[in-house]
Amino acid sequence: MGQTATKPLSLYVTLTSKNIFNIFISLAKLEAIKQTKVDMQVYVGNYVVSDNIAVYQRQRDAIKDALQSYGTDHVAGITVGNEFMLKYGATREG
Repeated sequence: MGQTATKPLSLYVTLTSKNIFNIFISLAKLEAIKQTKVDMQVYVGNYVVSDNIAVYQRQRDAIKDALQSYGTDHVAGITVGNEFMLKYGATREG
């Protein structure tokens, strides 16, 4: 496959994957939406590491930049710590 054939394929793979746990994956999706002009929305995620505030801050800042760059038309919402909540619930008894 040449460069022209693989680029649309890679954009399609980016759009159809279902990971919303961090902003950096969401950025790839927002860029793919921009390039393909597809009408869809994504959830922008901020992954929380309980013992490392720098991870949260880096992703928070990236979310701000993404919203300024891409706007909100294709953002359905923002998730913060959803994977932390799932892991916490899975480790609790009852």
